Amino acid sequence: VPAPANAAKSQPGPAYFGVDQVGIVRLGVDGSMRKILSHEYRIHDLVLAPDGRTVWAGGYGGVWRIVGDQAGKVSDLSGYELAPTPDGGLVMLGLKVFEDTGQIRPMVFRYQRGRWAEVTSYQGARRDGLEAWLLHDVAVDTRNRIHLGSSGGWWREQEGEWRRFGTTEPSLETLFFTEITP
Repeated sequence: VPAPANAAKSQPGPAYFGVDQVGIVRLGVDGSMRKILSHEYRIHDLVLAPDGRTVWAGGYGGVWRIVGDQAGKVSDLSGYELAPTPDGGLVMLGLKVFEDTGQIRPMVFRYQRGRWAEVTSYQGARRDGLEAWLLHDVAVDTRNRIHLGSSGGWWREQEGEWRRFGTTEPSLETLFFTEITP
């Protein structure tokens, strides 16, 4: 779990581990270990919220909010990349099954004040739009804007629209942006 932005003011706290076919294990500051969530599948991501206390976990079949030893499921969506927001919410890349076609597509979702909302849509996808690319990583900047790393470069949400950013280096223009942080 990465250190919170205000790490200099933080007190030592527990560490959390996602363990395949086990779930989430908490390592206390005293060295004790305790399983706090049973989950038979892989935990894909663990991130620390800006409050320095809340940990978000995403994996196949769910997203959980963890505070101390308490893990509460907030979604049945499969979350594979998570990014906490400055206002205490969460943005995630998750998988959604489209019942009408049977397709499974990566989608961007935002969780705020106990509610989920889709941020991306695959309705009327254009070949040059975000929908045409493989999404790999998500981050949220201090202005609460979503950034995505994809097979089509770096994208940022701006006033409800997705804008693709290139680089000044032409050889990087078509490379897969696998990790991103604003």
